[in-house]
Amino acid sequence: MTDRIALGLRLGLGSVFIAGGWWKLSRAIDPLRSEAFVDRYLASNGYINSFFDQYLFAGPGALLTPLAFLEGSRLKSRTAGIIRRESDLLNR
Repeated sequence: MTDRIALGLRLGLGSVFIAGGWWKLSRAIDPLRSEAFVDRYLASNGYINSFFDQYLFAGPGALLTPLAFLEGSRLKSRTAGIIRRESDLLNR
């Protein structure tokens, strides 16, 4: 019984993460919507706070662009999820 509950939770949460990731990715790659997408993250209540804005994205020695940061963050999360899933499968 607990295996079925765990499976249901994994499938449900997995589908939510996939749908959210797909939504974000579609807005990030679409040239017409990517600027609004990044602007929302750079807002005062957004994901990217002033530290990132002032030290990573500003000036001639800027390390990243806001879009590159968001895509890198998404890729890191996806890679960590895949590695964790593979680890769970190997430990069974």
